Amino acid sequence: MVRNKQEETHARNVPYWSRLMIVLVGLSLHAFFAIAIMQSTEPIGVDWYIQVQPPWITDLLADTIAGGSIAWALGEVPTFLLLVIVAVMWAKSDTRLAKQIDRAADRDGDADLKGVDAVILPGGFSYGDYLRCGAISRFAPVMTEIIAQANKGMPLLGICNGFQVLCEAHLLPGALTRNHELHFLCRDQTLKIENTTSAWTSNFTKGQEIVIPLKNGEGSFQCDDETLKSLEDNNRIIARYVGENTNGSRNLIAGITNERGNVVGLMPHPEHAIDSLTGPSTDGLPFFTSVLTALVGK
Repeated sequence: MVRNKQEETHARNVPYWSRLMIVLVGLSLHAFFAIAIMQSTEPIGVDWYIQVQPPWITDLLADTIAGGSIAWALGEVPTFLLLVIVAVMWAKSDTRLAKQIDRAADRDGDADLKGVDAVILPGGFSYGDYLRCGAISRFAPVMTEIIAQANKGMPLLGICNGFQVLCEAHLLPGALTRNHELHFLCRDQTLKIENTTSAWTSNFTKGQEIVIPLKNGEGSFQCDDETLKSLEDNNRIIARYVGENTNGSRNLIAGITNERGNVVGLMPHPEHAIDSLTGPSTDGLPFFTSVLTALVGK
């Protein structure tokens, strides 16, 4: 498997903290002896000076310190060159590893959730909705891993088109169809929170009304009567539209969750209501603080 080869490559690489220690040790060891001589308070090799009596030396201690300085200076040059060579080799190694990872991503569609704690599938219609919303993106390579991890309990939120993908992937029941008046909707929508036990809604209060943007052309949630009854009876409806039925969804459903509560699909856009500067409110923020609470605790 490509992933196993990458992990082996990572294992063979020297960690960066180890590289730093090697550099520091390399800088200090070669200079230790020379610096010790430079800091000497007594001349070294007095007996040799007495026997040889070199005429150019008048101060033995000064000559000792000068010798240490020369040793330190000469030692710096090869050490510096060595460190430059090692740095270049490390940079080339990192570049090769990055290319290997990129090639692996090209082969498997970057289907890697290593180190990922939660996933959000956003809206945006980036795949061919000319077939059916979410039908093509459901087969994106990364979806195989997303489905597997979601079934193990990883928090997963599908917003708008992401909600459609979750239904197409059978992580959530039902389907999203054309709005009942066949118009694209773009408006600030009031929702009523119905479920506060999911990974994405625990920071709301039951019955709380919020205002977040609604932008969709195929946002009408539809399902058979048996599925609808199961959603209602098992408290799996996350939120409902308040007021008129804007897109024809059954029972005014704006979002639902799976039985476990870790997978949530929501047609409106909470990510567009997290800052009053860019949205109608900050009412969407608890969706994201809730998942943090679920992951790290209160």
